Amino acid sequence: MKADPVCGMSVGEESAHHTEYAGKMHYFCSENCLSKFLASPNRYLQEETDAKAKRGCGCGEKKVATPESETESHGCCGGNHS
Repeated sequence: MKADPVCGMSVGEESAHHTEYAGKMHYFCSENCLSKFLASPNRYLQEETDAKAKRGCGCGEKKVATPESETESHGCCGGNHS
């Protein structure tokens, strides 16, 4: 299941409402959500990125823990996460 980037509803890949944008397939629960996305895709993709950033740094780089500390650091962004 995929998340509709507009409303967040779970959608199967068999949905008739889908589009490819920036090299990635996006699936929608309805024609209405697809239309909203097509009108302003970066708005919805930015919201998705913002939501991921709230859960972690969102950089996608593997975290590395050092024996000297209990935190994990990301070399790409310099973020430290406990």
